Amino acid sequence: SLNTFTILLSSTSSATDGKQHISNIKMDGNSLTAFGAIRVAYRKNVEIYNCTFLNFNYYGVSFINGEPPSTYATGNKFHDNTMTNCSGYFSGNMGTLEVQGQDGMLIYNNNFSQSRSNGKNGVIIYGVEGFLKNVKIYNNVLNKTYVPGITDWDFAIEFWNCLGGVEIFNNVITGSIDLVSCSKSTSAYSVWIHDNRIGQSALLSSESVRGVLMEANNSDIIIERNFISNVAAGVYFAQIGPARTVANIYINTNVFTDIGVSDAGENSKGWGILWTAETYKNHTVNNINICNNVMIGHSGGNSNMWGINLPHIGTAKNITIRNNIIKDFNFAAVYAYTQTGDQTIDVLSVENNIFYHNGNNNLPGYSGITPTNNTTRNNIPANPLFISASDFRL
Repeated sequence: SLNTFTILLSSTSSATDGKQHISNIKMDGNSLTAFGAIRVAYRKNVEIYNCTFLNFNYYGVSFINGEPPSTYATGNKFHDNTMTNCSGYFSGNMGTLEVQGQDGMLIYNNNFSQSRSNGKNGVIIYGVEGFLKNVKIYNNVLNKTYVPGITDWDFAIEFWNCLGGVEIFNNVITGSIDLVSCSKSTSAYSVWIHDNRIGQSALLSSESVRGVLMEANNSDIIIERNFISNVAAGVYFAQIGPARTVANIYINTNVFTDIGVSDAGENSKGWGILWTAETYKNHTVNNINICNNVMIGHSGGNSNMWGINLPHIGTAKNITIRNNIIKDFNFAAVYAYTQTGDQTIDVLSVENNIFYHNGNNNLPGYSGITPTNNTTRNNIPANPLFISASDFRL
């Protein structure tokens, strides 16, 4: 029945010591008849491993502990499991694996697959409202089928309120990572996304296909050494609403390739890094670093846009674009514009990049906005001479 999990491990106060494990079982939701497989509620030190979960309608496995928790749950682990089709979308996302109020939870060596004939696929790893610290997601395969116009979101991972030390690495992710309102507290970073393969197996006919999204307020996020392919936007900043703050973002040493869309009706779509065009005047952006990346637009019948969109959503300061290779973007390698004339960019460095086969004669382009303290120099409009179309060494 609705809101009923087949197995329930539940306490009344946050982070009660469970000292439990569930392993080596198979749970079948009987063709989406069952609501959810396992819920671990307000407990710590619970481990679920070597299990198979199949065809639950709303949720697969859920670890909840309060939003925010009075005490964070520690010691919980979820690993070496196979989960197939255990998440739906019903006026909002559900999760194959839900996590909430966790500190140091480990999620590793799992194989997740989410595909429904009606396209109503929920998120694979779901943390809304989240409140997560030091959660580690690694060595997993996450495969979410996204059908443009039918599936509501392409999120494979959706995390809100990451409060330091969250790490996502060494995963193969078909779908996107969505982060909302993350900050580092006393940690070195809020979220560190590194050494993953992210994207789709081929271009799709929608501009809503992304690699990594950052919504609302975000700071101290590191995105590095990822291979992001077959998406309309490699990294997407969505600061919808008033008075948003984005600060201390590091996008370094990634490969973005085949950036665009497949549908000829969706021409002029495709961005390596994209910001929403907000009309609010009270957004603030500070210390955005985009260095040592390779960005390659899709070369085909459909035009795309620009490699790096500079932030144009309020007052932006200290933007660094250095040592990147940007190729095959039809409008420009680097671009900024404003809708209202109130947005500003101050202290901009566009230096030591290779820009090749881009629009605007490989020069940065600006419309309605003139960056101040702008250092643009030593950018080379030359073929980078990659070893091949799939080997991006020089």
